[in-house]
Amino acid sequence: MLEARVVVERITADQIWVREGNPANCARCAAGQGCGAGLMMRLLRRRRVSLPIPSVDAHPIQVGDTVVIGISGARVTQAALLGYALPLISLLIAAAVADAWSFPEGVVAVFALLGLCAGMWVGRRFAGHLSGRSQAQPIILRNEGQNCGVPNTAQAGGYR
Repeated sequence: MLEARVVVERITADQIWVREGNPANCARCAAGQGCGAGLMMRLLRRRRVSLPIPSVDAHPIQVGDTVVIGISGARVTQAALLGYALPLISLLIAAAVADAWSFPEGVVAVFALLGLCAGMWVGRRFAGHLSGRSQAQPIILRNEGQNCGVPNTAQAGGYR
C-alpha cells in the first residue's frame, strides 16, 4: 500500500477534498522512510483529489486535518503498465511488422508512431475502466489530526 499525507481542504455531503500535505513538517517524511509519500505527492502535486468519506460518524474528519490516504501498489503497477509498457510494446510490434514487410524506413517510422498512438488509446480506454473500480480509488487510512506525524488520539484507529 502506497501512502501519502494530505490535508483536508473541504468537506461536502459525500466527498472530501484534499490537497498535498507538507512533508517538510514531518520528520519521517523528510527522512524518506518508505511510506510512499514521495510518489503519492508527485501524483498529487498541484492537484485536488476527491475522496469518498468512509464512516464519518464513527471517525469525524474536520477541515485542516492531516489524513493518510493509500492506494494499492498493484493498482499503481497496473497504471504504469497501461501508461508506459503498452504503448511501448505496441510501438515495437508495429515497427517490427512494417520492417518485416520490407517497407522503407520512413514508412516503418509512421507505423511505429501509429502503434504508439494505438497503444496509448487502448491504455487510456482500459484506464477508464480501472479507475471506476473501488479498488483503484485512494482510501483514507487514518486521521493524524492537525499536525503531520502527531496522531490525534481522540480519532485514532485507522480507516480501512
